Amino acid sequence: AAHTLALPYRDPLAPSLPRSHYCVFWKSEKLFLYTYTEDSDFNGRIDRIRLQVGSQTDSNFSGFSVVVDGYELDTGKGTNGYQKINTVTGDTDDTDSIYVYLKEKIYNDTGERPEVYISNSTLTDGTIDHVIIVADAPYLIPADTSPPRIAYMLAIPNNPQVFVKMTELVNKSTVESLVAKTIAGRNITGVLCNDVVVLTVTTFDTITTPPTRIETPTEFVGDFILQIDNAFSADELVNGIPFDVSIFADIEDAAYAYLVINPTGGSASTLPKYPHNYDFTKEDLGSSFGIHVYWYRDDDDSDPNRFPLPHNYDWPKKIELPNKFASHIQPTRPVQGLRRVSDLLIMEHPSSSDDPYLSFWPLYARDIAGIENVRLGMAQIYDGSEKIQLTDIAVENILQNDVTLTDGQSPQLIFDSNIPNEYKAKAEDRLDNVGLWLPETLNMIPLPYTGGNIILPESEGNHHYYYKILKDKIKNNSVVEFIFSIPQPMQNAAAGLDTDVPLYCVRLDSAPGDIPADWYKKLRPFVLNAKNIYYQRSGATILNNVINPLQGEQAVLNYILTKPGQVTVQVFTMDGTVVKVLYRGHREPGEYAAQWDGKNNGGNPVARGMYFVRIVAPDIDEIRKVMIVK
Repeated sequence: AAHTLALPYRDPLAPSLPRSHYCVFWKSEKLFLYTYTEDSDFNGRIDRIRLQVGSQTDSNFSGFSVVVDGYELDTGKGTNGYQKINTVTGDTDDTDSIYVYLKEKIYNDTGERPEVYISNSTLTDGTIDHVIIVADAPYLIPADTSPPRIAYMLAIPNNPQVFVKMTELVNKSTVESLVAKTIAGRNITGVLCNDVVVLTVTTFDTITTPPTRIETPTEFVGDFILQIDNAFSADELVNGIPFDVSIFADIEDAAYAYLVINPTGGSASTLPKYPHNYDFTKEDLGSSFGIHVYWYRDDDDSDPNRFPLPHNYDWPKKIELPNKFASHIQPTRPVQGLRRVSDLLIMEHPSSSDDPYLSFWPLYARDIAGIENVRLGMAQIYDGSEKIQLTDIAVENILQNDVTLTDGQSPQLIFDSNIPNEYKAKAEDRLDNVGLWLPETLNMIPLPYTGGNIILPESEGNHHYYYKILKDKIKNNSVVEFIFSIPQPMQNAAAGLDTDVPLYCVRLDSAPGDIPADWYKKLRPFVLNAKNIYYQRSGATILNNVINPLQGEQAVLNYILTKPGQVTVQVFTMDGTVVKVLYRGHREPGEYAAQWDGKNNGGNPVARGMYFVRIVAPDIDEIRKVMIVK
C-alpha cells in the first residue's frame, strides 16, 4: 500500500548477524537523512546548512520550515531562506539537496553543530505520487563540515612572537607540530598554548564488524603563539611578502564529524555525498576528506555519538569525515594559501622620545588654536586620560628609518567621535580586544565601522606627517578615536593580493616599553578626550585645575570681559602670599586666557598643595582653586 510503513527485517534464525537490515525504500515517505554546516565565504562563520534527502525533491517551500537552534534564517536569499542546490550548481546530481541560508554570527563559529528542526507539508519527492519528505527524528544534528581556518594573525614589530587565532578549537598536538617549520623566513622555535580545553575524542580501532570504540581525553586550543628565532621589523610587517599557510595543513579541529548512515544494509543505502562528492569550498584537500566507513552494533539510544537520525536501527554505520585546516583566507584577501604575518600593524608606546621604533606612534595630538594661543593640553599616551580643548586638533606622526613607504603609501588617519558600541569588540560577543573598531571586521570586531572621517596628511617632509582634525567633525565633549591606514602595502602587490586592502595601524594598550603576556588582547584605537569649555560664574573659568608641573602640565584661567578696564590675574598660597602674577594691564572687551605652569615668579616649581588663582577685572572678582601634584 502506498502509505504502509514496513518494519525492519530481522533474520529470526540469526537476529544478531549483519544479514538483518532496514531499507529506506520500504517507507512510503522520503526522509531528510543528512545535514552539514557550511562556511561558504571562507570567513570562519557558518552561513548555511545543507540538507540531503533520500530522493530528489521539488521546490515547493510554501509549507516547508526549518529552525536552526541559535541562528536566524537569512530570508533574503533563495525562497525565504531555502533553495534547491542544483539551481545554484546546475548539477542534476544535486536535486536531492537543499540550502538553508543563515545570518552569520558576529563571531567565529565553524565548530558549532546546532540542532536543526524541520517541518514540512509541501516539499515532495517530485514524483507522480508527490510523496511528502519527512524528518524521522525530532531534530537533526549536522556534521561539522566547516573546516577550521585562521581567524587572524598578529605580530608586534621587533617582538619574536606571532599570535594565531583559529575559528574554532583545534587539536593541541597538531598545533605543536609547527615547531621547526618556517614562517616568512623565520624558524618556529616553540609554541605557547593558552586556555587549553580537554575534550573526549571517540575513535574506532578497526573497520571490522563490530569495531571497538575508544574514548580519549584530548587537549584543544582556540589560539596559540608561535615563538620565532628572529622578530619581524615594522618595515617587514608593512612591506614583507605574505607567507604560504600550508605550514598549518596538519592542524585538525575538535570534531570527527561522524554521520550515521540511514538506512543500513543492502544496496538501497543512501550514502552521504558530502564532502566526498561535494566541493563547495573549492579546496584541494586531497585524501584528507576521504570517507572511512565503520560498522558497529549499538542498541543504546543514549549514546552521545549517535545522531538522533536515524534512531532505533539495528545496524547503523558511521562515516568519519576528518576535518582539517582549510587554507582559504578572508574574502578581502582572496588568494588561496597566502596571507600577511600580521593583519594589523601594532604600535607600542615608545619608551622615550628617541625610541628608534617610534614609527606610526603619533608624536603628539594637541588643540591647534586655543584662546590667545593658550592650549588646554597635549596628548602623547592616547588612552583617553589626557584632555585637550575642543578646537581643531593637530596630530603629528614621524616615520622612522625602520619603515619605508613608496609614493601613494602616505598613511591616512581615520577618526570619529563617540563611535557606537555596536561596532566595537565586546567580551560578550566572544571578541578579545574590547573597544577596538575597524573599517573591516578582520574577524576581530562585530561589524565594520565605515562612518569614520578619512583625512590625508596636510604636509609631508623629512618623514613627518601632519594631520588636522577639524572641530566641526567632533561632537561636543566627546571621545575622539583614530587609527591609521596604510593604503596598498607593497606586500599585496608583490604577492598578487587585493591591493585595495589597507593595513590598519592600532595602539597596544600598555605602559611604555612593556609588552604584556596577553598583548594580543590589548589592541585599541588611539583615544583623545576632547572637552568643551563650560563657563563658570562671572565668566571666569578654570581649566585643568589639577596639574603636575614636572610633566609640563598647565592650569588655564579663561575669562570674558564685557567692559574695558584694568585686569589683574595672580596666584596665591593658602596664607595669601603672591606666588606669581599671570597678567596685569588694560584690556578691551573680549575672551582671554591666562595659563600657569606651576612655577613661581623666579621660575622654580612650587611645592605640592592647594593654590588660588584670583582675577580682578571690571565686574569680576573671582578665585579659583588649583591643586599641584607631583
